[in-house]
Amino acid sequence: MNDTRVIPVVVPDGSRFQIEARSTGGYEDVGALDNLPFETVTTILVNLGKALDGAIERISPKKASIEFGMEVAIEAGKLTALVCQGKTTANFTVKLEWER
Repeated sequence: MNDTRVIPVVVPDGSRFQIEARSTGGYEDVGALDNLPFETVTTILVNLGKALDGAIERISPKKASIEFGMEVAIEAGKLTALVCQGKTTANFTVKLEWER
């Protein structure tokens, strides 16, 4: 059963905030979920953006945009990002646009 919880996370500049994250299942030490680095989520977003940019480059349209939802999840005690089918379950929406 997947459940959600609000956990504290920290961004590279040291700022802390709370985010709702879905558990992907398995055992998790709740105390170990304090101040998880958000960098894992942003790294996934950067790498996904690079992969999409490569695909757009190969297709070579004059203009393109891709929009998707991202949900933050906890997997093996670490944050990860899930690309969501619908925006209603997403923690945030990402829109990438290209114009050549």
